[in-house]
Amino acid sequence: DGLTGSQVSYEKAIRDSAALFATIETELGVVQSKVARVKDWIEMQRSVFTSHDYGNSLAATVALEDNYALFLKQLELQQALPQKLNEKLSVDFYDLHELFDPTTEAVEGLVTDLEELVEQGKRYDNGIKLSAEEYEKLSLLIEPEQWAEALESVFDRGDLGATIADVTTRLRQFDENYKQKLTGYLELVNSMSTLATISTQSPHHRTSVVSCLDKVNGVIMQLASLQSKAMAYETALLQRQEVLQELVESINEFNQMAAEFDVMVDTLDEELSSPLLADSMEDVDTAIATFDEDTRAAMNDITEKYTAIDSIARGLIDSEEPLAQEAFARYDLATLYGRWQVIDTRTDEREMELKAEDNGYWAREQMKEQLRVEFAEKATELKQYIADKSEQVANLTGKLDDQVETMAALKAEYDASEMLTSIEPVSAGLEERGVLTNPHTPENLFTLTASWEALSKVYASASASLQEQVMAEKGRQISPEQMAEIIEVFEFFDSDGSGTLNVTEFWSCCTGIGLVLSEEEAQETFNSLDTSGDNMISIDEFSVWMADRLTQPSHTEEDVGESFHVLNEWPVEYPARTEQKMTVNQARLETCFFDKEARDYVIEVMSKDPACTAPPLPPAANAQEGDEGAEAGEDGPAEEIDPAMIAATAGPEYMIAPFVSTLFSR
Repeated sequence: DGLTGSQVSYEKAIRDSAALFATIETELGVVQSKVARVKDWIEMQRSVFTSHDYGNSLAATVALEDNYALFLKQLELQQALPQKLNEKLSVDFYDLHELFDPTTEAVEGLVTDLEELVEQGKRYDNGIKLSAEEYEKLSLLIEPEQWAEALESVFDRGDLGATIADVTTRLRQFDENYKQKLTGYLELVNSMSTLATISTQSPHHRTSVVSCLDKVNGVIMQLASLQSKAMAYETALLQRQEVLQELVESINEFNQMAAEFDVMVDTLDEELSSPLLADSMEDVDTAIATFDEDTRAAMNDITEKYTAIDSIARGLIDSEEPLAQEAFARYDLATLYGRWQVIDTRTDEREMELKAEDNGYWAREQMKEQLRVEFAEKATELKQYIADKSEQVANLTGKLDDQVETMAALKAEYDASEMLTSIEPVSAGLEERGVLTNPHTPENLFTLTASWEALSKVYASASASLQEQVMAEKGRQISPEQMAEIIEVFEFFDSDGSGTLNVTEFWSCCTGIGLVLSEEEAQETFNSLDTSGDNMISIDEFSVWMADRLTQPSHTEEDVGESFHVLNEWPVEYPARTEQKMTVNQARLETCFFDKEARDYVIEVMSKDPACTAPPLPPAANAQEGDEGAEAGEDGPAEEIDPAMIAATAGPEYMIAPFVSTLFSR
């Protein structure tokens, strides 16, 4: 049994060892496979580095630099692999396998190969950079090459310019574009030539070196040819400048004199175009004298200037130079002559207009003067009238009634006066003729209208003051604010603006101030106020009546209740008092109340007070008295309802008596 157990243990150990060696062999195989892949990558990179392909253009060198940057990133990954593989090989029992030593040597060789590859890469990258520098040098030659080609084209054309300005511009451009740039370009090309020669001695076999040297030599020959042509071009320009100088002086003289001629004509034309205005006949005489002394002299100067211009222009017309004909680009001789003819004719016409005896300027100004004098006389009369009436109002004396009558007479006279309206056509005539000032008066229609309206305000203020005194004398103590309110009410209901109230306007006024009257009562009250017997109520009569209402004792509870009964039938003729309704509907309140705030207050209180809410009864039931009538309406047989009666009770019905009782209990 002991021997059998030992044999089993031995067999198990053999199997475990075989499994371990199989695992180690697999792992070593994996390491060798990774080493092989890295070696393949190294060989691929070596083939690139030893190809001497440093790019055939600047763009190609940029692409190669990008590839090299990618190589460096890959290199970091590959350089980290040997350390990882060594860590893997350091596991126990790996050294017992026969493949361990060759695998370890392969990993160590991989490190050496990577180090050599790094050095090769640096040399390759240096070659790329040198090629990039060469191609950048070639790019620097593009500018001088294109510059030389452009200038050579200019020199070959031989365009020296048709005008002195053209020649001057070309000389300036020759200095700026050739002389100032030539030295810099020569220095650049010579420097490039030296660098290219040095580059040929480099160990790198780069195609860029040969290309750069050939390009530099070509540009040097191009610049030498350009310098020869530039000298000939500059000499021709200077000769052309001398030829055109005299012609330019003649052209400048022509244009200067033409410009002066233009200004002289424009100035005189503006003077002749200005309207002939005057504030007096003395201004007319001054205008005629100014024409004889100044305008005619200005026309003579224009004629002399044109004669000199014509002489210079004839010489330019005979010249064969194209520049001479361009002298007339702005000022054409025929146009100048046409302007001279027009201004000469206009000067003669203005003289005729000024000196005509039967019509024209003198006659028009004579009519304006008459209108100015007439306006001044009427304005003086109106201002004196206003001053006199204002003084009369300020000095009113005597009894108050007499003063009131005087004020009424003054107001009537004011309303009937046509003093202001008679001035309006005179003012319109002056405005149509363009008269803006009047030496005979400082007034105008606006100031006169303001003064006339101010007189009306004086009358109104005086009338109000007298009414306050009348009220005070009669024992009616009302405030100025109340008096102003009385006048405002009167004017509001004076619908035709007559200054009085007829019976219809008075009836509307009573309703508007909350006094509900029947037609007979309104007529009776109207007759009692019409003390003058003219069937009209004046402001004085109305003021006395309103003052009585404002100062009399407050209404009683019975008065308010009676007002609701009157309101129920207004404006229909009163029925017998036995037929008074005990309710009022909302439609009647909204129709008959003039004061919105009072109306809204009554409706709000009635609608919220349960005691004021009337049951929905037929109109005939309202003829019964109090609660008994209401009960009879509820218990009794239904009566036939008349549509007209339903219309009269449109809207909610409110009990009158509870509202009045509640109102006075407050």
